[in-house]
Amino acid sequence: MSTNRNIPPKPLAVVIDDEFIIRELATSVLEDMNFETMGFTTADEAIGFIRQHHDAIKVVYTDIRMPGRLDGEALAREVAQRYPTVKVIISSGHVRLQEQDPRDGTIFMAKPWAPADLKRLLEGNNDD
Repeated sequence: MSTNRNIPPKPLAVVIDDEFIIRELATSVLEDMNFETMGFTTADEAIGFIRQHHDAIKVVYTDIRMPGRLDGEALAREVAQRYPTVKVIISSGHVRLQEQDPRDGTIFMAKPWAPADLKRLLEGNNDD
């Protein structure tokens, strides 16, 4: 009988985007990089999960503009401040931010992006 006791759990990534195709693309890239993923269509849906499971989360990818009370920028700011070990990637096709915000370590990735762009940002960060 084989056992998987020596196989470490996959790192967890949270993907938040109201556009199905973008959410699925980001999820696919992250799963190809050996992440377990959870997807959400709004920051309002995701924030409770993130607060509850922050110790397992390695990456949060979020769109900026989404329906709901909380936008992706506010969510990213909260995650970066409360959970500094979580890598936060903010993406938008409408809003432009600095590529990296040195105040909180978030990274901006403009839409449209290619799978290689997301992989490049995460290289070496899924071994934990």
